[in-house]
Amino acid sequence: MSWEQIFPFVCGTIAAFFIGLSKTGIPGLSLPGILLMTFAFPGNERFSTGAILPVLIIGDIVGLSLYRKNIQWRILAVILPFMFVGIIFGSYILAKTPDKYFQPTLAIVVCFLILFDVCRQYFKWEKIGNNLLFAPTFGITTGLTTMYANAGGPPMYVYLTAQNLRKEQYMATWVWIFCIGNLIKLPISCSLGMINTRTLYFTAYNLLPGLLIGVLIGRRVFLLIPEKYFVPVTFFGTLLTAIGMMLQIFGLGK
Repeated sequence: MSWEQIFPFVCGTIAAFFIGLSKTGIPGLSLPGILLMTFAFPGNERFSTGAILPVLIIGDIVGLSLYRKNIQWRILAVILPFMFVGIIFGSYILAKTPDKYFQPTLAIVVCFLILFDVCRQYFKWEKIGNNLLFAPTFGITTGLTTMYANAGGPPMYVYLTAQNLRKEQYMATWVWIFCIGNLIKLPISCSLGMINTRTLYFTAYNLLPGLLIGVLIGRRVFLLIPEKYFVPVTFFGTLLTAIGMMLQIFGLGK
């Protein structure tokens, strides 16, 4: 086999591994995998979104089985309606956006949200989570970015971090939110042609083994991370992804 044939397999396996880690261990670590998946479908980057969606849903189901007891229903009830609006908006943008703008648009949004959270922590905006515009802004942004490229992690990270949750509550709420969101996205992705025979084949043969390994390791990592380091570790994983995305915009990551 040539390197051109092996490269998509390598990208897919590593991507699925990161997704497994994010679903059972460190929220936000799916983003490096999502970025890697775009390299598995050169010229058709939006197909990477369709290929990885079934894996995300499987990872969500595993996460639900592990963290079902600590869900914060109040947060779920507030954020999901706005997230649904964002998913509808994101599907419209996805249908209209050329492939060449896919990665740059995603990277700019992610970097803006991370910059916002750095400012939130530096300037001690402790009450921002109580602002009436906070949930609509980050709920809609989460829905838009998760529909656009399965990249709703950064805005949801900002929202949940502001809620001052324990790590078990954080993880459970995170998994439930994205499980519901991903199930809503499934029929939309099919209707847009992002899930097809090619992507399903790639998912079954390239992604599922990496997901299994990531899920098993992620659970162990979650149990080992001290409470006070959980949010910083989550932030660090998200930040590394944003840097990688920005390198892609300027052509430095090629």
